[in-house]
Amino acid sequence: MHGLIFIGFALLLIALPWLALSLLSAATAPDALMARGASLVISYVAPIAALIVYLTARRGWIGVASAVLVALLSLFAFTVMGGSLSFSSVIMLSIPMVAAGSLMRRTGMTVTAVLLVVIAVVLAVSQRQAAESIVLDPSQMVLPDLLLILFTLAVDSALLITFAGWAPVVAGDAQRDVVALQRIAAIGASLDINDEDRLLGQALSFVRSDLKFPFAQFFLIGTSGGLDERVRLAVGSGQRVERAGVTALPETSAVREAAASRRSVRIDRTDTFIRRTHFLPTTVCAAVLPLVYGDTLLGVLDVQHEAVSEIPDYQLLTLQTLADNIAATLTTVRQSLSLKTTVREQQETTQSLRARLAELTSTGRRNQRVGQRLAGYDVAPSGALVPANDMPSELRPVLESAEMQVEQHGAHRVVRLPITLRGETLGVMSFSLPGSRPLSDRQLATARILAGRLALALENKRLIEQTRAQAEREALASGVANRLISATDVDSVLSTAVESFREVLGAVNSRIHVQPFQQQALPMRSEPPAPTEVIPSPLSDTERVAGD
Repeated sequence: MHGLIFIGFALLLIALPWLALSLLSAATAPDALMARGASLVISYVAPIAALIVYLTARRGWIGVASAVLVALLSLFAFTVMGGSLSFSSVIMLSIPMVAAGSLMRRTGMTVTAVLLVVIAVVLAVSQRQAAESIVLDPSQMVLPDLLLILFTLAVDSALLITFAGWAPVVAGDAQRDVVALQRIAAIGASLDINDEDRLLGQALSFVRSDLKFPFAQFFLIGTSGGLDERVRLAVGSGQRVERAGVTALPETSAVREAAASRRSVRIDRTDTFIRRTHFLPTTVCAAVLPLVYGDTLLGVLDVQHEAVSEIPDYQLLTLQTLADNIAATLTTVRQSLSLKTTVREQQETTQSLRARLAELTSTGRRNQRVGQRLAGYDVAPSGALVPANDMPSELRPVLESAEMQVEQHGAHRVVRLPITLRGETLGVMSFSLPGSRPLSDRQLATARILAGRLALALENKRLIEQTRAQAEREALASGVANRLISATDVDSVLSTAVESFREVLGAVNSRIHVQPFQQQALPMRSEPPAPTEVIPSPLSDTERVAGD
């Protein structure tokens, strides 16, 4: 790019005097102007083309600048050849071809070669139509031919020297970038994701040892949202870092500029002192690179060098890639630490709640036993509830009146509250409070609400038990009915009925008397028969007695 800018500027300097000379000739000799029409065209075209080459190369449009330059050189060669073929044509046509070979890809070189062949064919046809006698004196052509050869050699040499070395340079830069990116990938895979200090220490050590920057440091965003913390490698400690607060950092410094713009900033000794207040005394140049992950700015990376005058573009790109990797890993580390802290706090809270729950459960069980005794139930050693007959006499008035009572007994205040549901008193609850603690209306209202909730819970429990018992009874009855229906004779029906009574009702002795219409039943035997035994009747087959 710099070579194209230089050539464009040089062509511009050459074309402007040429344009001035052509205009002067046109003013003094109009006939000569008409005779040199092509020369006048190139006089006007050359400055414009040179200006286009210069401006497009400055903007980075290398392809456009190369094409315009090759076209200008081709037009220049066509003009110099004077509209006819000669030995000088070979020399002049080599200039655009060398330029195309140095600046363009294979497609551009092919197009240029075809264009030059077309120019040669056009000149050959033009020369074939021009029939005239020319007297040629070789001695008079020595100086023009020598100048033409020297000019061609100079242009070709300039093109080759300027552009022929681009391929090795580009290949070397690419190889250097690949090696640097491979190093960054390797350090990115080995960064510690469990400890922030160790991560920053590894990054700073990599910048100093692998990228050969004598000094590097981080400025991190603090709790206030600004660059409040500085992280450096501790002296003589390997990868151990030390942290310090940032007190003096001007708003116009390069560090704050990089943080505000979130773009890389290069600084050297030619900058104002206020922009390089973070420089070490021996620093010559530096770069400040933002640590950005997503939309979050984590800080900046400051690298300084004391032996080079400027940090090149490829190295700045490598440093920015490293800064992006550090920002992503640092975000991961902080999120991981935050999650670990949250999990640890939740575990501690869970353990505390479990201990508190065990304590409350133990206390609740003791209170439950006491309360159950007062409410009419005791807790057996097996844990079962058995009815108690020793209800305290002070609870009976509340049970009968269904009104709350609050009494002072010594140092305690006793509250007795009926458990009622839809006007029906289900029980009484009683609790004691310290006598020094005032009992407000809100607390009494809360106690009534709790008693109401307890009554609803008891009622729901009773309904559930009734429903379950009813379902069990229906299931048993349905089973017995199915078994009776499946019997095929009277004896089977009676045996099935006796067995069902014994299983379902737990009957010890069962009697089934089938009364005939015309006969009386036989008296029951004094001793019960064997289970499921059917007593035959001498009077009628419809009378049966069975026992168990």
